[in-house]
Order: sequence, then C-alpha cells, then structure tokens
Amino acid sequence: LAQANAQVTRQAEELEDNKAQVRVLEGQVSVLGSHLKQEAEKNSQLIAEQCALRRKLEAEHALRGEQKSWQECFEQEQQKAATLQLRLEAQVTEAAQRQLAAETAKQQLQ
Repeated sequence: LAQANAQVTRQAEELEDNKAQVRVLEGQVSVLGSHLKQEAEKNSQLIAEQCALRRKLEAEHALRGEQKSWQECFEQEQQKAATLQLRLEAQVTEAAQRQLAAETAKQQLQ
C-alpha cells in the first residue's frame, strides 16, 4: 500500500510536471504565433511597398522612354534644320555668284 501510494504520488508529480511543460509549450506557441502574425503583417507591408515602388519604377521607365523619344525627335529635327541651313547657305552663295557673274557680264556688254 505504501508502495502504491508512493507510485501514485510520483505519477501525480509527473502529471504536474507534464502539465507545467504543456503550459510552457503553450506559452511558446502563443509567443511564436504572435511573432508569426507580426512577421506576416510586416511581410504584407513590404509587399505593398514593393508593389508601389515597382509601379513608380515602371512609370519612371515609361517617362524616360517618352523623354528619350522626344529627345530623339528633337535631335532629328535639329539635324534636318542644320542640313537645311547648309543647303540654304549654299543656295545663297550660288545666287550671289550668279548675280556677280551677271553683273560682270553686264559690265562687259556695256
């Protein structure tokens, strides 16, 4: 009987120890669950920020593409204007030479 009582006492102590371990593990699960929830919220915020930054980057790329396109158009028009300027200057020079030749011929005829 004393042996049975001792065994029951040991089992009761083991049961209490096991219950205490369960409470510790439940506390750890609760803390880890809380950390997991915080990390999930943080992850969601980071994903939202990443999406916003990606949209901003895409908008900037589009803007740069548009600016580059306008820059190329400007440079093409600038090149056309320079070519036209040279052609007009050549025509003016040619016209001046013709006028001079005509005046020279007129003077020789007089």
